[in-house]
Amino acid sequence: MTEWDKSVDLLIVGSGGGGMVAALATLDAGLEPLVIEKQALVGGSTGLSGGMVWLPNNPLMRRDGIADSHEDGLAYLADVVGDIGAPSSPARREMFLTAGSEMITFLLRKGVRLIRCPGWSDYYPNHKGGNAAGRGVEGIPFDAAELGAWSDKVQPSMARNFGFVVLTNELRSVQYFNRAPRAFAGFDALTPTESFGVARDGSRVVLSVRNSVSSIAVAENVPGIDAPAGRSQ
Repeated sequence: MTEWDKSVDLLIVGSGGGGMVAALATLDAGLEPLVIEKQALVGGSTGLSGGMVWLPNNPLMRRDGIADSHEDGLAYLADVVGDIGAPSSPARREMFLTAGSEMITFLLRKGVRLIRCPGWSDYYPNHKGGNAAGRGVEGIPFDAAELGAWSDKVQPSMARNFGFVVLTNELRSVQYFNRAPRAFAGFDALTPTESFGVARDGSRVVLSVRNSVSSIAVAENVPGIDAPAGRSQ
């Protein structure tokens, strides 16, 4: 008979967004998860992404009174993606839209601070079901010092590449600050705050949405995420 070092209710391979949300949901249900990760840092491919969640008719849109619907989301996927078979079947699309909203509500309840990306339009807003107001959701940046020793175990934010932290819509002003007066004004408004932050602590790291779930998982003491898979714990 095989003898195991540890027995848990749910074993999760990978500490990306999907794995971490699964771990949080497991804990919320009163069960014990274990997250294993082969990399030295927590975050997986989610930690390297742009950090935005695209979700039609999401709870933040409904809260702010932004016109959208489940049906429009389905229509947009049908018009833009089309019929490609099992990878994007009608059942999967239904699950994505339904469970996606439930996930956002769950994460908000667990303390992940999320915000809409107003004006960050769908890539094809003129297609059937498209939305120009923006269906994106992202995290509110926060000081990684709040994580203590864990700040060095979370995948670094893309903010390190810019030297300061911006929200999605602010990034447009940063990228095109020398092309339009409005963009320059937006960039100028960001500079004093960000410069102060860097001056206060040159090693300061600020995290955003792709790190938020990992950070909440740390706060919830999800087992196993403190060591890469295959190494002793």
